[in-house]
Amino acid sequence: MKLYITSSTTDTLHLLQSKFSHSSSTLTICDGATCTESEVYTADIIHHFNLFLECQREDALQKLPYKLFQKNPYLTLILEVLNPSTYLNDIAQNYKDHSILAVIYELSRKAQQVFTFEKDQLTSIKNHSDFIFCAFIRHGQTIGNLSKRYIGRTNEPLCKQGIEHLLDLKGKDIYPSSRIFYVSPMLRCIETTQLLYTNATFSFCQDLRECDFGEFENKNYLELQSNPNYQKWIDSNGTLPFPNGENPKDFTFRCLKGFLQCINYQASSLPLNDFPCTTPSPWVTFIIHGGTIMSILSELTSPKGDYFSFQVDNGLGYLCEYTVSTQILTVLYPIE
Repeated sequence: MKLYITSSTTDTLHLLQSKFSHSSSTLTICDGATCTESEVYTADIIHHFNLFLECQREDALQKLPYKLFQKNPYLTLILEVLNPSTYLNDIAQNYKDHSILAVIYELSRKAQQVFTFEKDQLTSIKNHSDFIFCAFIRHGQTIGNLSKRYIGRTNEPLCKQGIEHLLDLKGKDIYPSSRIFYVSPMLRCIETTQLLYTNATFSFCQDLRECDFGEFENKNYLELQSNPNYQKWIDSNGTLPFPNGENPKDFTFRCLKGFLQCINYQASSLPLNDFPCTTPSPWVTFIIHGGTIMSILSELTSPKGDYFSFQVDNGLGYLCEYTVSTQILTVLYPIE
């Protein structure tokens, strides 16, 4: 997302159109004074964005930053203000008491590029130039999930409750717009993808499977509490290898390898941060397992997070920005 803070919308539009003259005829440009909510989610550029915000209900304003990133993350927004050079500093002092300013402040923090344009002078405030938007979604519930079992290599389908829960979440319109999917080959992930994104074409990544829990596989705490190997594993804070299963460190390495292989392929095949959005999909979406998500995010977010801090319920996940040059993930929003 790009944010231009300007004293003249007309001059800024001329700048953008001249900069991208090869594609200016195909740009979808909307005026915030008159555009609809649906147009906001499909436009390339919205000018007078302040006026659009002034027409929104309080509850809609609270959800708007997430919705913009969810549906149209490569959008360019133009704000026309009196003093562009001081505007962000000014709202940083006042945004907590003003819902419209709170939206602008949030977008300025999450946008990949922020510029001021005043008296024909373009100034870059922030410029992330090599990023990919990627989403992580945990599969829906299985019978094993409901009974708190360790489900790794067990190839369970979604259960009835899991299907109903996913359909309920889908009806709440919380999932990102996407046409590029990387999916664990396990049945529960395939079925989740087919439920959430009907007729989606997706690629399998074997390395994004859940951990192999060895002799703990498909058992829960009650069934394992008399197992001395389980007690040793608990006492190690989950750092010991699973007996006859996978070493947690090896599992994390495998997940990272799979994610980086997928995302670096996208980085090599798609124009990064192009304008207007010429990429085939706003989001590269990974529909995988809870442990896989925790492994990837705990290793690649900066500052590095704790593995268990990225626990996520079935059907939920994270919207992230991945910086190609640094291999850093930034969590933009939880999917909830």
